[in-house]
Amino acid sequence: MNIDPNLAHTVLADVVGQFVSMPVDFSDFPLLPKTLDNESLSLIRESARLAAQGDIDGAFALANNSPSEYFEFDYLKGKIMFARKDFGEATYWFNRAVIKFPEYGELWFLYGIANYQSGFLSEAFHDWAVAKSVNEDHQDAKLLLELATLMTKTTHPHLDPLNETGAVTNIGKGSEKSGYHDDSTILSFLGGKAQYERWITSAQSFVTKINSIPLTPDGKVDRQVESMIRRSHTSLLVTSGFSGKVAKTSAGMNIPYVALVTADSLVDRIDHNHFDLSTTFLFTDSEVSVKRYSDAGMKSACYLPPGVDESVIGNVVGSSQPDASLCVVKYNAGARYSEIIDRLKSLLMNKDKSVDEKNEALRFMRFIGNALTAAPEGGGGINDHLSGDNALLARLQFDEKELYKALDDEACHRSVSTLVKNLGGVVLSSPSDLAVSDNKAPPVTIIKIRASNDGALPQELFDSLAMGRFVLVNKTDSVMGLFTPDEDLVIYEDLSQINELAEFYQARPDLRARVTQSAMRKIMDKHTLRHRWKTILDTVGAS
Repeated sequence: MNIDPNLAHTVLADVVGQFVSMPVDFSDFPLLPKTLDNESLSLIRESARLAAQGDIDGAFALANNSPSEYFEFDYLKGKIMFARKDFGEATYWFNRAVIKFPEYGELWFLYGIANYQSGFLSEAFHDWAVAKSVNEDHQDAKLLLELATLMTKTTHPHLDPLNETGAVTNIGKGSEKSGYHDDSTILSFLGGKAQYERWITSAQSFVTKINSIPLTPDGKVDRQVESMIRRSHTSLLVTSGFSGKVAKTSAGMNIPYVALVTADSLVDRIDHNHFDLSTTFLFTDSEVSVKRYSDAGMKSACYLPPGVDESVIGNVVGSSQPDASLCVVKYNAGARYSEIIDRLKSLLMNKDKSVDEKNEALRFMRFIGNALTAAPEGGGGINDHLSGDNALLARLQFDEKELYKALDDEACHRSVSTLVKNLGGVVLSSPSDLAVSDNKAPPVTIIKIRASNDGALPQELFDSLAMGRFVLVNKTDSVMGLFTPDEDLVIYEDLSQINELAEFYQARPDLRARVTQSAMRKIMDKHTLRHRWKTILDTVGAS
């Protein structure tokens, strides 16, 4: 090959880019029709047909729902992910496929490209070498392997697949030289990639590589998943929610494990058999939950309030002069209360239930009705009114903590409804309406935090402040601990204050502007996802 050896890495990148940009060929399905049963043969043909016609999602759904253990299905799913340019997941499926049928050169060739695109260059070179060994006529694999060989002999000797140091390649992400986040840090997110979309971009400033490694459908870490973790030289495993299986796996490989847990994850429903592992770090958005997790045996439970994506800071879309009478009310609506009432109604309508059981259900409905009447704002009084009747809860098979949360949800909803009736020109919205695409920028945003949140602050509070919204929020210890009243936001202690406060600030745009600017500065300085990552990595590094 007549090229400058010092430019081999550039030529390789260009050639791989050309392969990636080409349409994926799905014509090699089925590969071994004589080994497939009739049902699987029909499914793989139909899946490949859909993929070839451009129905990538339909093809994947059909292949993924197949119970078949034939390697063709793993290979097809890898190709589909390759077509989606989701190379991290493509390597997962290709890895499953090569374990079942390692004699197919094209599979190894694509596996190498997916690894290359994921930043695993040594693995990619190895895959192309295998592709060439099992298929001497695979010209594309020969070409890429020649370029790779030039690289390992000149500019990139540390990438030699025979190098036993396990060195990894920095793919160009910046990194900070303090704490745990240095040039060797590789994050592997276990689970669905969509769970981490908000986190991934911000993490790129701190780490060398980011991997998305899907767990098995039942959430387990099987041999293939563990193999991917080892092969990626992972420095830190991250999951949304706590998994005892992942905690045990990470401890076995001596890899720190970070679980991102919300206050809604009840401590008594989380598998905490492995809480005492020194490699496990749990970060939750509630200081109250931190104490509960610590009491349950978690050695490293830390407070981590929500953070915002820096791209939304100050980014309010819509009228620059909104209607002065407009307010938006944000609150955490819950469906638990309706589910409880539906269960009680079903019990009352059940012909198989005795009169005594139905009377007990009626008594319970009156009981919770009285509790809601006594705590109209959901201000923490719900628990007091329900205490002392655990036997009744047990007979009706209601979880006590879930019931408290459900009733607090309903109390919060009722208090917001009262607020809406008392305010003129109010638009009642769900938290999802807080998106950047809002067509109005209301002068006042009113947020109601549930008492049952265990002190956790809702994401919409941080997003509202980041986007330049003037916020009225009810008083909680967490709000007071992170923000300065009358400088970053305005506190109301009961609903009777809302009208006066909203009217006062609606009529004073200059005062509102000072408060919103202060809030945006505080968010930028302390409450972005970058700050959250720094907290996580510094905590892990200090252990």
